Amino acid sequence: MIINNPNILDNNYNIINQETNIINNKNNNIINQEDNILISQNFTNKQSKNSFSEKKNEQNKKVIPLFQNIQNIQNEENEENIISTTKISNSKKENSESIIYKFTIEDDSKEEIFVTGSNEKISNWNTSNAIILSSKRINNKYYYEKKITLSKNDFPFEYKFFKKKNNNVEWLGIPFQNNKVDMNEYEKIKNDYKDTSKISLIDFNIRYENFFDGINNWNNRKRKIIKLFKKYNSDIIFFQEITSNQFNYLFNNLKSNYIFLGDYRDNSKNSEKCEIIYNKNKFDLISNGQFWLSSHPDIPYSNDFNNIFPRICTWCSLKFLNGKKILLFNTHLDHVNINAHFPSVKIILKKIKEISNNFNSEYDLIILGGCFYCDEDDNIINEILNFGFIKIDFEKSFHNFTGIGISHWDYIFYYNKSLFNIKNTNVLKNESVIDSGKNVFISDHFPIFAEFGN
Repeated sequence: MIINNPNILDNNYNIINQETNIINNKNNNIINQEDNILISQNFTNKQSKNSFSEKKNEQNKKVIPLFQNIQNIQNEENEENIISTTKISNSKKENSESIIYKFTIEDDSKEEIFVTGSNEKISNWNTSNAIILSSKRINNKYYYEKKITLSKNDFPFEYKFFKKKNNNVEWLGIPFQNNKVDMNEYEKIKNDYKDTSKISLIDFNIRYENFFDGINNWNNRKRKIIKLFKKYNSDIIFFQEITSNQFNYLFNNLKSNYIFLGDYRDNSKNSEKCEIIYNKNKFDLISNGQFWLSSHPDIPYSNDFNNIFPRICTWCSLKFLNGKKILLFNTHLDHVNINAHFPSVKIILKKIKEISNNFNSEYDLIILGGCFYCDEDDNIINEILNFGFIKIDFEKSFHNFTGIGISHWDYIFYYNKSLFNIKNTNVLKNESVIDSGKNVFISDHFPIFAEFGN
């Protein structure tokens, strides 16, 4: 399933349908004579009277969206499985096993966005009766969402987002390709929806895209990274050192299940993010933000602790569908100026106290994670523990592309009301290996994994 594509759909397509005869008339209308379909170049439903005057039983013809019967075009950078088209039968009886399905998409501007698809609950491809999504501003983008209650018999289905421009339909996403949802997605959402007893989290310094990494360059690492995250299907992932190219790849391949939160630390060309992504089927977003590790944390790009780069902390508060709330913080301290570590952590703890309303009881779990560039006996670790957090013990996670742990740089701390306890922890060493003989790994850090349970 594809929730969003950062590329905007070009309205001027040249369409080739290899399965049906297509006639392109002088008005740039495309008529599929076999299925009695008229598709204009502007994707409107205006019909040519001359072309259809001789058609019999016109009132019974079925309107099929532009994107059916056209060969799927898959983005080279998108490795999600494309599911074959399946027709939905209207004769199926309603099934009592209902779930809440979230239709979500991001966009750079605030406009009305609609969804329609091959299901009567999403207007059966009728753009006139399509469902409008609600919007929320997240960082510098707008996040659109609509929750629909669906039964098991509503699956599988296809859908597409669109905007209306001057009474014309502007489809969003990959050209000529519908978003497809299969029965596996139903089962996954059903399980996520019911399972509020545990939370799984991976913290991962992904290693920024560096030309000088040789055989460990990003192109050699990225596919294995996606396989790891799809294997673990973690509820929450903390990323550090994500550059724009890396972000685009991760977003394209994980967006079907995750919402991405975070902004760049500055406006430089090679800027990085501390990204938080979460399972959109398990949580609702309450609020989110980002602050800078400086004496003026709410001023973007501020840096007065003499860090090599401006340093940031990304945060969000999430709510389970059963009402439980959690608060998350992801940071990345400076890798050179260790003297900046202590004041940076003091800012983080001050903001945690502020955002949580002095550890207000509304939050069942507060998690702080990230790359701290220090060993376990460092004074900043003691400062965090004295604040009330509990440190999860991990083996050394930084290995510098050797496969052998060198330093404890990656940490997960938590603060709770005894509703969640640690059920499982792991340093994902084996999953990090691409080629042990050549010392090729997914990063110079091992991802660390923690599972919390009631």
